[in-house]
Amino acid sequence: MTKLKLLASCLLMTLSTVGISKAAEDVPYTGGDRPPHAAPGEVWCIITLPPVTKTVTEKCLVKPASCTYEVIPAKFEKRTETVMCKPESKRRIEVPAEYKTESYQACVTPKTCRTESVPAVYEDRTETVMCKPEGKRRIEVPAEFKTESYQACVTPATCKTEVVPAVYEDRTETVMCKPEGKRRIEVPAEFKTESYQACVQPKTCRTESVPAVYEDRTETVMCKPEGKRRIEVPAEFKTESYQACVQPASCKTECIPAVFEEREEKVLCKKESERTVTVPAVYKTEEYEVCSKPASTKWEKVPCDPTTLKAGEVKDDCFTMVTVPAVVTKATRQVCVEPAHCVKECIPAEYKMVKKKVCVTPASERKIEVPAVFETRTRQVCSKPASCTYEVIPAEFKTVTKKVCVTPCSEKKIEVPAVFETRTRQVCSKPASCTYEVIPAEFKTVTKKVCVTPCSEKKIEVPAVFETRTRQVCSKPASCTYEVIPAEFKTVEKEVCVCPESKRRVEVPAVYEDRTREVCETPARKVWRLTECKK
Repeated sequence: MTKLKLLASCLLMTLSTVGISKAAEDVPYTGGDRPPHAAPGEVWCIITLPPVTKTVTEKCLVKPASCTYEVIPAKFEKRTETVMCKPESKRRIEVPAEYKTESYQACVTPKTCRTESVPAVYEDRTETVMCKPEGKRRIEVPAEFKTESYQACVTPATCKTEVVPAVYEDRTETVMCKPEGKRRIEVPAEFKTESYQACVQPKTCRTESVPAVYEDRTETVMCKPEGKRRIEVPAEFKTESYQACVQPASCKTECIPAVFEEREEKVLCKKESERTVTVPAVYKTEEYEVCSKPASTKWEKVPCDPTTLKAGEVKDDCFTMVTVPAVVTKATRQVCVEPAHCVKECIPAEYKMVKKKVCVTPASERKIEVPAVFETRTRQVCSKPASCTYEVIPAEFKTVTKKVCVTPCSEKKIEVPAVFETRTRQVCSKPASCTYEVIPAEFKTVTKKVCVTPCSEKKIEVPAVFETRTRQVCSKPASCTYEVIPAEFKTVEKEVCVCPESKRRVEVPAVYEDRTREVCETPARKVWRLTECKK
C-alpha cells in the first residue's frame, strides 16, 4: 500500500509539472491564424480561459454642484430733456446773371503762304563708271563629315498632372554629304561612329491639389445707395459767324499698273524618301521543367482529448500540421535566336522645270492734292450750358455675414527628372564648301549731266486780316443765396433706468457617497495550447 501511494504521488507531481510547462507555452488566439513555429505532427487545441474579476470600492457623485440666481429688480426715475420738433432748413433766393458789351479781334482772312518755283541748275562733269562689275568664279569643295556624340532630348521635359511614359525607337539620321554646284569634284565623306545620350523618359512633374481655406466674415453692405434729386437749369444761347468747310481737301489717286514677265525655275516633284524592309526573327524550341504546384503544409482537424486542462477551461477544436510534396511537369517553349530587324532603302528625290509669272515692277499709285473750299455761315452757340443741382439722399447700410476664401485653392508641382540613354549617329565633321576666284572689274570714263542745285520752292508769307466786332459776354453768372430758417425745440419728460435689473449667484455644493462593484481584471479569452491526447 505504501508503494502504491508513493507511485500515485509521483504521477500527480509529474502531471502537474507537465501542465504548468504546457500552460507556459500558450499562444494567443487571433481568429483564423495558426500558431507560429508549429512543426508537422504536433497537436494544437483551442482552449477558452475564464475571466478574472475583483471587488473595488469608489466614491460616486450622487448630485453635482450647482448654483441658483437671486433677481435684483431695476431702478427707474423721471428726467426732463429738450427735443427738436422741426429741423433747421434753408430757403433758396434766385440772383439773375449780369451781362456787358465788349469788343474783340476777329480773323477776316487767315494767314496763308504763296509758293514760287525756283528752277534747278545743271552743269557737265566727268566721272569714272563701271563697264563690267567685279565677279567671282565658284570652285566647289565637297563637305567632310565625322561622327560625334551629343545630348539629344527626344521628348523635352514637360509638366502635366497625369504621368504618361514616353515611347522611344532607334532612328538613323542622314546628313548632306555634298551640295549641288558647278565643276563638282567628288570627294568621299568621312564618318566615324560615336555614342551620345538620348532621353529615354522625359522630365515630368506631378501636380498635387491643395484645397482652398474659407472662413465666415461679417461686413456692412449698402442696402440702398446714396441718391440725388435733379433740378434742371435751362441753357442760354447766342448767335455768331464761323468759317464752314464746304468741300474738304482731298487727294486724287492715279493707279500705275504692275509689269510682269514669265520665268522658268526648277521645282521639287517628289521628296527624297526611305523604304523599310523587315527581316523576320529566327526562333528554336527547347524543353524545360515547370513546378506546377510547390511543396506546402496544411492544417487538418483531429479528434483529441487533451491532458492539460485546468478548472474552468473549455476545449474547442484541435488541429495538426501535414506536409504536401511539390508537383513538377515538363514543358517546351520558343527561344529567339536572332531578333527581327529592319533595313532601310533610300529613294532619291524627283525635280521638274516649270514656268511662272513674276512681277518685275509692282503696281503703284500717284496722289494729286485737291485744296479744300470754305464759306461763312451763322450758327447758335451756347453761351451758358444747361445745368442742374442735386439734393443728396443718404445711402442705407446693413450688416451681412459671408464666406471669404482665406487661402485659395492651389496646386503643388513635383518635378520628375528626365531619363537619358546613349545612342550612336552619323554627324558631319567638315561641311561642304566652295572657294572663289576673283575676276577684277573693268571701268571706262563717260560724261553725264549732274544736278548742282536741285529744283526747290520758296514760301512767301501773307499776313492775316483782322477787324473789330462786338458781342455780349456774361460779367456775372446767375446764382442763388439761401436764407437760414432756425430749428424748433420743446421740453419733454421721460422715465430713465438708473440701475438695470441684475442677478446674484448662490453656489450649491455637490453630494458624494461610497459604492462597491465588481471589476473584470482579465476578460475571458481563447489560446492555442500544444497538448498530448489521451490514448
